[in-house]
Amino acid sequence: MKKAVLFVFLLLVSLEGFAGNDWAKRTWTFEVGLGNIYTPNKMFFDRVVPGLSAYAEANYNFRQIPLSVGARIQGDVFGRQINPDFNDIPPMPESEIFPSARLLLTADYHIPFNRNLSLFVGSGIGIGKCEITENLVREGKNYYIIPGEPYATEYPFSLQPRIGLLIVHSLRVSLSYTYGDKANSFFGLHAGYVF
Repeated sequence: MKKAVLFVFLLLVSLEGFAGNDWAKRTWTFEVGLGNIYTPNKMFFDRVVPGLSAYAEANYNFRQIPLSVGARIQGDVFGRQINPDFNDIPPMPESEIFPSARLLLTADYHIPFNRNLSLFVGSGIGIGKCEITENLVREGKNYYIIPGEPYATEYPFSLQPRIGLLIVHSLRVSLSYTYGDKANSFFGLHAGYVF
């Protein structure tokens, strides 16, 4: 493992042939992509079911500095399950689906290795719409919303730090953590195509 990390590091350092004022091919870019999401927070459920994420993002790329700013709209869905009660016939697991949508303002700082490869580190901050929030509780076999609390938080705060690679100015692969309320925070691995 150490040899592989050292090899990748040396490869990336050897690709250092970058012209600083031409890191971006286009001033404006548009990206669409898909991803896999997973949350380690089971809440009171027995198991988490990984989900899917789809997004579209528009960016303005500054020409003289390796910085891009933009806006991202993202939809996510994943699930959680309670193990089946084997006294029931037939035994069926109880499931709950957690859909959400977000609108984020984004900024990424690019660390270019050459004209075709750059590492980026950035974040998105904005609002989201979550169908089920942390107000969901369980008592016995039943789960319900805390009395007096809304079923859905209309527009909770969202934060999404991310790191990734931009390859040949067209393929973007990123790892992110989306922070919302406790029920709607998750890791994401996304791949997108940049127009």
